[in-house]
Amino acid sequence: MENDLRERIKFLLPEFQKFLKPSDILFNIQGLSGELQEKVRENEKRSRTEAVAILINAVSVNENLTEKFVVALSDGGYQRFIDLINKEYPDRGDKFCQDYYEFLICYMKGDLLERIEPLDVCGVLYQNKCIELSDMETIRSEYYSNGKFQAVQKLFFFMQRRRSDWPSLFLEALKESGREDLKAKMDPGATPEELERTGVTVGSQQNEDVEIYNRTSDDQTAVKRVVTPVQVNDDEEVLSDQLSAVGLAEDGDKDGLDSDYEEEKYMKEGSEKEFSKPKEINLRKYQLELAEKALTGKNTVICADTGSGKTWVALHIVQEHLNSKESPKVAFMARTNPLVQQQYTLFKNFLGEKKVYIINKDEKSTVPLKKLMELYDVFFFTPQILINNIEKGDTRIPEFTLLILDECHHTAKGEPYNNLMRKYIKTKHNNKDIPLPQIVGLTASIGVGPATTEDGAIAHMIKIFSNLDVHEISTVEANKEEMKKFVAIPTEEHVKMEVCYEDPCKKIIEGEMKKVETIYEGTMKGKGVLNTRQNLPGGEYLSKTYLGSIIKLKNQIMCDTTLPKDSGREMICCLTHLGILHEALDINYLMNVEHVVQFLNKKYVEESQQPDKLIPIERKLLKVEKELIKTFENQKSIKPNPNLRLIEEKLQELYCESGKDSLGMIFVQTRATAKSLAEYLNDKLEGIDIPVKPFIGSKSSETSDGLSETEKKELLEDFRSHKIKLLVATSVGSEGIDVPECNIVMKYNYSGNEINIIQMRGRTRKAGGQAIYISDQSVLRRDLVSMEKAAVMHRALDELKQKGKEEIRKMILTEQKNDLQHQEEQERKLRELQNQKKRGFFKLVCATCKETEILGDNIKLYKQNHHVAAEREFLDRVKKEDIKEEKINQMIRKSIIYCKKCPQKLGKIFLIHDLEVPLLKIDAFLCKEGDKLRKYKNWKFVPYIIDEINHKDLEIIFPKLTTPEVS
Repeated sequence: MENDLRERIKFLLPEFQKFLKPSDILFNIQGLSGELQEKVRENEKRSRTEAVAILINAVSVNENLTEKFVVALSDGGYQRFIDLINKEYPDRGDKFCQDYYEFLICYMKGDLLERIEPLDVCGVLYQNKCIELSDMETIRSEYYSNGKFQAVQKLFFFMQRRRSDWPSLFLEALKESGREDLKAKMDPGATPEELERTGVTVGSQQNEDVEIYNRTSDDQTAVKRVVTPVQVNDDEEVLSDQLSAVGLAEDGDKDGLDSDYEEEKYMKEGSEKEFSKPKEINLRKYQLELAEKALTGKNTVICADTGSGKTWVALHIVQEHLNSKESPKVAFMARTNPLVQQQYTLFKNFLGEKKVYIINKDEKSTVPLKKLMELYDVFFFTPQILINNIEKGDTRIPEFTLLILDECHHTAKGEPYNNLMRKYIKTKHNNKDIPLPQIVGLTASIGVGPATTEDGAIAHMIKIFSNLDVHEISTVEANKEEMKKFVAIPTEEHVKMEVCYEDPCKKIIEGEMKKVETIYEGTMKGKGVLNTRQNLPGGEYLSKTYLGSIIKLKNQIMCDTTLPKDSGREMICCLTHLGILHEALDINYLMNVEHVVQFLNKKYVEESQQPDKLIPIERKLLKVEKELIKTFENQKSIKPNPNLRLIEEKLQELYCESGKDSLGMIFVQTRATAKSLAEYLNDKLEGIDIPVKPFIGSKSSETSDGLSETEKKELLEDFRSHKIKLLVATSVGSEGIDVPECNIVMKYNYSGNEINIIQMRGRTRKAGGQAIYISDQSVLRRDLVSMEKAAVMHRALDELKQKGKEEIRKMILTEQKNDLQHQEEQERKLRELQNQKKRGFFKLVCATCKETEILGDNIKLYKQNHHVAAEREFLDRVKKEDIKEEKINQMIRKSIIYCKKCPQKLGKIFLIHDLEVPLLKIDAFLCKEGDKLRKYKNWKFVPYIIDEINHKDLEIIFPKLTTPEVS
């Protein structure tokens, strides 16, 4: 027990160095020698942190002094340390509230310096044990010697040093000392009436300048002007940055600060919104018609063309809901973060004094939603955010009064929308008396699923409405003519791609693929391991079926324990190169030979990063790849792809007709093509000042790059502001992105379903827009099928609306009953799977070489989602490659982890509060259980119990990047 206490004291050294003043307790530690007391005291004059280090070292090595040190801390009023030593931490909600109050106090500090009387507040704080009697005497002395400002600075320092919950104690002290006006001004939940009652001006006059005092390098007081905040509406990441930037500890303690101690930090100014009347929106008649059913409080799907203004309709519904409901709580959800950000940006300008909040990451929220719901009225996030909070117990569906689902046609199968609504429907059926939020879905097209007939389409629609628990469908009927005037219908042109049947590049790539297949078969036959289960697929090399077969075969080989050593790795290497050549073939079909060379060069660099770890067949195939690059570079007679010239000419013509300020989007199938085409067009259109950028999905593919959420957000902002005038996008840009001035849309051999067909047309929001579809015969055929399905959908929707409400209700209830039965069966199987999870010996081995491994006991679960290699020596068995740092939900992605024995990526290193923590990706490993190898796509399917780990445990395993020097 004593050893644990001593280890705890040593572990808390950074916290002691931040807040402890040794001379406060030095002479109360019984048994501390006079010589050591003098040494600590002398060092404190030069460096307080150094003095703390000497004291902690002394009391942590001598068990007789350890308990006496803790008693001295308690007697000295250092409750902050007593709580930490006893491991008494506030829950997440209380911690957030303390941080939030601290942020507000820091922001208003200039106001406080002028308006509070420190001697009045001190008495209350002393009674509440927030400061000690010695602190009061020091503040009193400072007040009469150097004035009120210096006394208040001392007060802030002493409070923070003594108690971790000082912000709430300080606010209560303001109230009890007669300064309820200041407390109300800093209370985020204060109403305008409360502010007015306590003498705080409401409205524009409240944004008066306030002085905040900063310490400058010469230790003189500097004044800067800021605006006193009334209401903060930042997103979670910015709010967390603001909270972490608060630094009051060093104020005024000149005799206790180190010369190299960190200067006082103040939070950066956030975006604030005044209490104001909401801006009015004037809806058109057809938009009011769309809103009618939802305004009655019924669950409704609003279905109208892209560009008809469904978002404005939703905003109107939200405004009416907020004004008519008691304690309303609204959640607006979209499937992607760019769409969430887009809707938040619009809504926050039209909701007046209503407080809006955005959580713009799909990963776990660091602030409990239940606490945020005490402060805010309208939330914007992806559905997965809400699911995560429900599953953690941070909120419940009935706590909301309105849920809006943008692009609600995705409420199907395993989509997050559907997972959320299953919880909703289950809650409804389990407790019919519990009030549930109203559901409003927005979509341009319900879709028909796999159906090709009206009856099949109706069945699909009923399934979607059942999943959404809606019985009302809102479409424009009475005001169709008005809607036609305002919804831009682009002029469409279909252009047949020019296909080069005599394509020398295609022949060269296919020839290389045959070589790799020969190497695969020859190597395996030589070892006698080839069987029918491992045969290469046949068929057209460019087809998706071929690529799918390659991926399936790789997964089979990874888990085959009968293969001789290195044979599996050799086979996987061949299949990986066939996949790369398939992608090169696809790029060649749509782009020029130089783009194929760029792609292959990039892959060559990636594959050859660890040349000393390559086995012979990997070196052989890299040589094949390098020779292929040289072959292409020496091909001087290969003609450029004529379709690129066609695209270039069409765009020049369109921008000439529409004006150079026009905005356009081109849709392609793959990320590699998007990047290559954007680079090509950016060069070709530079002469007419048309900047071009690719707009692609997140970084989730082994073979393609992606954009971070921040990059996507900035790119869309640049597009809307005309800094970028043309985006080359994959399917990520086809849904929901609202750019009113976009009037040029082009598809380059891009095929989609009936929903995509409708949404593509809607990308041209401006009147006079033009849509150009350039495709080969196979894509054109698929588009014709999709267009016919779109026509079937419209007919089926008209037929469905003709049915009686009771008939529709019965169809929906029957579908829900069947779905609940199916859901119960799935949950039963999942429970069985979870119950089968066991404790036992297993290890993860590299999926490629099967040599680098980590024991299951050394894998831990951090914050319910991140799987940590909780073994410091693991980093010695891998290679790190630093990448561009990116902040993801309070963690910073820093490096990629590679296997030291082969080029396999095993995971990433994240910086978590100055700790370098390796997080593993399960699909890079095989799970070895005895002699069996299994591959899992998701951690939830791993049949073993994985214990959780907290941040304190991480600090024990992984050293901080920077540690204070201790002499």
